[in-house]
Amino acid sequence: AVSKVNTGRVGQAWGVVHYINPPPELISEYQSIASTEPAARKEFDVYFDDRTVYYLREPCERADTTARFFLHVYPIDANDLPNDRRQHGFDNLDFGFGERGLLFDGKCMARFALPQYAVSKVNTGRVGQAWGVVHYINPPPELISEFQSIASNEPAARSEFDVYIAEGKLYYLKEPCVRTDTAARFFLHIVPEAVDDLPAPRREYGFDNLDFGLGDHGLLFGGKCMVNVDLPQYAIARITTGQFDDAGRIWEVELAP
Repeated sequence: AVSKVNTGRVGQAWGVVHYINPPPELISEYQSIASTEPAARKEFDVYFDDRTVYYLREPCERADTTARFFLHVYPIDANDLPNDRRQHGFDNLDFGFGERGLLFDGKCMARFALPQYAVSKVNTGRVGQAWGVVHYINPPPELISEFQSIASNEPAARSEFDVYIAEGKLYYLKEPCVRTDTAARFFLHIVPEAVDDLPAPRREYGFDNLDFGLGDHGLLFGGKCMVNVDLPQYAIARITTGQFDDAGRIWEVELAP
């Protein structure tokens, strides 16, 4: 009776561990992590449990395991980094699914234990794919101050997120904020005063389409969510923004700067 198979190509950076008969403790570990709220819902749901990052996907096939994961860990003190990483300010711990992942019963689970030093934030996702998540374990004081400074003003619009325009940026703030609030993508449609200011492919539509996910521009820390997006340099007539999913728009507001 076979428990698992580990296979790949010799001398190449890939492989896969496949459980034919997964042990009960592996199933229990998966179920325990999946019962909590993920830091982000993407192609893999990303969880932070104590000092371990988990990546879960169900249903999952072998084709879902081919792209590498990037994992950038930022310490509170850069001196905790290896010498060759200090100039970059973060540890680059990218890995392949075959190094840290398991495939069993139509489920995929990869896990990575964080370094022992005090961690400020983690930026992780899939290499070559348009998603990622920034998760603060110990948010710096200046981040908290930025949130408080923006929140002290009157928002341009109130909805599921309060939306502010400040210093050439569009801010989205929410408190309290939980990880489910970050799952849906944001749409951001900007109508310029002069259509010729748009990139050529967008002129026939009359607006810029700058949709994004929280992992692109947002942060979740201390029960708060903050997203900030640089506004285009051209004169803006109208902004329409909100969040959407497969069923349509969840919320939306219209702003006239």
